[in-house]
Order: sequence, then C-alpha cells, then structure tokens
Amino acid sequence: MTFLQAGAPRFWLAVLCTGIGAGVGAIVLTRLLQIIQHVVWAGSGTHILDVASRAGAWRHILVLLGAGAVVGIGQLAWCG
Repeated sequence: MTFLQAGAPRFWLAVLCTGIGAGVGAIVLTRLLQIIQHVVWAGSGTHILDVASRAGAWRHILVLLGAGAVVGIGQLAWCG
C-alpha cells in the first residue's frame, strides 16, 4: 500500500500503533515475569538459576503445580 491510495494514512497509523502496542506489551509482560520469578524464587542467590538449583524437589513441584493452576484458571476464565 502506498501513501497515495485512499485510506493509506489510516492503515500506516494502525501499523505504527500495532508496533508500539506490541513493544509496550512485551516490556510489561517481561517485567511481570521478572516480578513473579523474584516472588516465587526469592532466596539468597542473585540469579534465578542459583536459587532454583539450591531449592528442594518439593519447591520445584509446588511451583509447577501453582503455575499449572494459574494457567488452568486462566483458560477457564478466557474460554468460559
């Protein structure tokens, strides 16, 4: 589509807004995941792999079960 076609400015504005929205959404989701990792795997290590490697097997199982429960509830809420 060129700028000379009818509706082109609206189209390119939509493309620009979609790109900006996707970028902002990625930033927000990345930060949210960092916060969740910090809360779930809080410990003396500075890196998630250090903390996770020192955690017991039950901690790993509980974290996975919690993540599965959140995803399952989200699926039920999203799909009705």
